[in-house]
Amino acid sequence: MNDYSPPRAYPISALYSVIRDAVLEVQRNLQAPDALIAGSFLTAMSIACQGDADVVLPTGQVRPLSLDVLVIADSGERKTATDSIVCAPIYAHDEEMAQKHSTALLTYKADRRFWEAQDAAIQRKIAKALNRGEDIEHLRAELIKHGEHEPSKPVRARIVHQNITERPLMEAMQGNGKSIAILSDEGEVVLKGGA
Repeated sequence: MNDYSPPRAYPISALYSVIRDAVLEVQRNLQAPDALIAGSFLTAMSIACQGDADVVLPTGQVRPLSLDVLVIADSGERKTATDSIVCAPIYAHDEEMAQKHSTALLTYKADRRFWEAQDAAIQRKIAKALNRGEDIEHLRAELIKHGEHEPSKPVRARIVHQNITERPLMEAMQGNGKSIAILSDEGEVVLKGGA
C-alpha cells in the first residue's frame, strides 16, 4: 500500500492580487516551486513591515508583525535565485546603508580628531592656569561643555543578517522601529547560530 500523495498546490489565489501576480511572474521566469516563491514573498513582506506595525491577537495581546519561515527545498529548486529577486529591494537597502555608514565613519573620524585636539587645548589651558594658581572654574565649565559635544561613532544600519550571535542580535534591535531578518540559504547556519 502506497501512502504517498503528491503535494498540493500552494494557495496562491489567497494572496492579494498584486502579490499573486508577482508570484506567478517569478514562477514563469524561474520555474521554481510555488510554495518556495510564496515563502520568499511572505518573508520579504514581513521584513518590510515588521519594524512599523504590530498585530493585535484575538486575545488582545500585541505581537510583532514578523514571520518565521522555513522552506525545505532540494538543491537546484532555485531558492537562492528566488530570494535574490524577491528580496532585492531589501538587499539594495542594506547596501545603501553600508555606503552611508562608510561616509559617516569618515566624517566621524575627522570630527573625533578635531574634538580631541580641542580637548587637548582645553586641558593645556587648565594645566597652565593650575601652575599659575589661577581660578580654573571657567575652564572646568568649558571642559564640561566641550564633553557634551563628543562625537558619537555611527552605527551601521542593517536589516539582513546571515549569521548573528546573541549580543549583536540584541544590539541590532535596539532603537524604536528597528527590525532585522536572519536569512540563510542553509538553515543549519541559523539553527546552530547563537541567535
